[in-house]
Amino acid sequence: MYKNIRQRTQDLRFDDGQLKFDWVKSVLSVTDVQKKDIPGRYVAYVVPVRTDPKNLLNDECGSIEEITTTFGILIGIKSINDRDGEKGNEILQDLLACLQTSFIGFSPDRGYRACTLGTGQLISLASNGIWWMQHFKTTHTLESTYEQY
Repeated sequence: MYKNIRQRTQDLRFDDGQLKFDWVKSVLSVTDVQKKDIPGRYVAYVVPVRTDPKNLLNDECGSIEEITTTFGILIGIKSINDRDGEKGNEILQDLLACLQTSFIGFSPDRGYRACTLGTGQLISLASNGIWWMQHFKTTHTLESTYEQY
């Protein structure tokens, strides 16, 4: 699933055909990333955030769980000589609109339902830009059957 999310993020393009992000990587520790300067013009990290299981059925034949997975896309925007953040905010809004449009309705893997929009928030201000996290959710079902004796 995460490989498909990284690829979809990497494939996003501006109207002129240029890639929106200089690179897209995966990361587990957002804390480590947010302490660093933004390493490129616009960068993105795919972050697994949480899984929330919900039991749908549990009887003598087996169990069915519905699992909602929340993932985030951490966006780093290098914004230099932008004292009030106006330029950085315009770029952020453009990137967010593109991400949100691209991921709403996207199924990240076989058996997963279409993504829905989650929360978004400013993570931190770096010395050379901003870090923003946009969350998305998707759901899949996990089924386990028990051997009958």
